[in-house]
Amino acid sequence: MIGSPQVHGDTIQIVDEEALAAAKERGPARVTTPADALITNLRDVGLIVKIADCQAVFLVDPVKRVIANVHSGWRGSVNGVLLKVVRLLRERYGCRSQDLLAAVSPSLGPCCAEFRNFRTELPPAFREFQSRPAYFDFWAITRRQLQKAGLREANIEIAGRCTVCEAQHFFSYRAQGTTGRMAAAVAWN
Repeated sequence: MIGSPQVHGDTIQIVDEEALAAAKERGPARVTTPADALITNLRDVGLIVKIADCQAVFLVDPVKRVIANVHSGWRGSVNGVLLKVVRLLRERYGCRSQDLLAAVSPSLGPCCAEFRNFRTELPPAFREFQSRPAYFDFWAITRRQLQKAGLREANIEIAGRCTVCEAQHFFSYRAQGTTGRMAAAVAWN
């Protein structure tokens, strides 16, 4: 397994043989340079991101056998991290967007995604995803961004479970403040 410190942005790390060799041993996993998205076509290499309200978005190309694991918080959504990952999958690995499968982890739901400073933090285009004043549906934003990147609707699966509402089952920074993190992993073997 390989992970990276998340930076709440749009940095993408390609996990190839060179990156794997440079990664530092840390417990049961290896850690590479800070990034919010990891991509690999290596077999038997798992990609880990840590979350506690942000989304883990798994992208899998069963044709080219390439995987990506994306830590997508609101800043990642604003910076278009998913669009950038899909573009890189196409350019570097020859993936076709319509072949990609996407799964989105439990995360902050539209019921609890309050952004008091949304006028300065979120782009005007996100306003159509307001579920009520100052609350936003990032599940719908993610779905739209994946579709805009060319993924087929039938290939996008969103867990639809709110980490705040279900804090008894998930770590939630918004519900618990200081808390642990969930590890989301994807791998080919």
